Amino acid sequence: MKSIFIFGLTMILLCNTTFADLNTDLLRVWQFNETSGTTANEILRETEDITIAATYAWIAGKSANALNLTTTVAKNNLAGGTIGNELADPTSNVSLGGWLFVDWGAGTDAPIWVSTNAPASVKGIYTKAYSNGTIYVQYGDGGWHWVYSAPAGITRNTWFHYIMTKTNNERKFYVNGVLVLTYTFTPTSGVTWSIGDAGAGILGKYTVYDEWYMWNRTLPQAEIDSLYNSGAGDYYPFTVPPAGPPNIDDSTWNCSSATENQDAWQTSKDAVINVTDSTPTIRFTTSENADCAIGTTLDNYTTLIAGDSDRNCTTTGSTDQVCTLPVADALTSGIISNLTVGCRDTTGNENTSSTSGFLKINYTSASSPCTPSGSVWVMTESCTLPTNADYSSITAYVPSPYMLTIEANITFQKIILENGGTYAIKR
Repeated sequence: MKSIFIFGLTMILLCNTTFADLNTDLLRVWQFNETSGTTANEILRETEDITIAATYAWIAGKSANALNLTTTVAKNNLAGGTIGNELADPTSNVSLGGWLFVDWGAGTDAPIWVSTNAPASVKGIYTKAYSNGTIYVQYGDGGWHWVYSAPAGITRNTWFHYIMTKTNNERKFYVNGVLVLTYTFTPTSGVTWSIGDAGAGILGKYTVYDEWYMWNRTLPQAEIDSLYNSGAGDYYPFTVPPAGPPNIDDSTWNCSSATENQDAWQTSKDAVINVTDSTPTIRFTTSENADCAIGTTLDNYTTLIAGDSDRNCTTTGSTDQVCTLPVADALTSGIISNLTVGCRDTTGNENTSSTSGFLKINYTSASSPCTPSGSVWVMTESCTLPTNADYSSITAYVPSPYMLTIEANITFQKIILENGGTYAIKR
């Protein structure tokens, strides 16, 4: 096994039923469940055990045990491993973090991790929890620089969840699931890496670490939320998302564009909802985090977005879905139409056809059939428009078999001929 001299680390818990798959690209796991000794074992690949080079104690943690590190030595020279290079590589995507419990004692900060204990010219990075409740980063670039986060609500002797993600040279810091700092910096590869501090000790200062993890990718917000889990945490081995496709909770259907009975589909999807908007918006909840798309055919998510990416719902990787029918699928006035929704979970599971089945809807234009209005006007009969009209903010859809006849001085933002629709210009 390789060893890293280090100064501390943290742990995680589980208390929810909807999780992203955090096992994907998981590189290392330090649980800090030891009860004695100066080694914290890396249990996933057994490649980066932590050799403790500071005053320490094994104590009760956020989950099971935890490691309490006290900075009482003048300097901790830490042996190198591969982690330093992974954190420094300008082309790598990694994520690192866990639970922390700090006290800055008589000082103003408590250490989290450091990538080197060398001079500023080596481009080292120190990350610390500051006594004003923020995260701050001290980095060397021929001289020391300091970057402070937005207020993160960190208080002494209170557990908080910390994640750093790195996408190439961009680093983002999250505290309790909230993004508090983003900055870009290129450190030097080949440096040492440690949990804890590399500076002089201060009376009463310590950092407690409990279950820390490292991934070979940038965690998205949904997975960081799952790790934090409203303060309860999610711990290794992580909960695996359901193997089947996502389901829609029929008790959550809501058509916010409806003129009345917005929730009628909760009782029956055959109930006809009336709208005066040709591109209505609907809302619903899925059984797990999912991407969804809206259309008018009984297709699954992949097929729907292959036909038109605008069919994607505005929420992604979530259970709360908001979907607006795109203009290319705009409803035709005067007939009962069908809406459908297809959903795919974060691991790629989806139904072979529509997740929702047909939802009955009736669109009635609020204006005369030949009076363009709104941002999208869908013709329901052939029309000849008057002269000197300005429709430059309106997109006109001309479906078959209708014809749009306009004067040369009439302007539309766009005229779209659909399935054989035609238009003519009178001169």
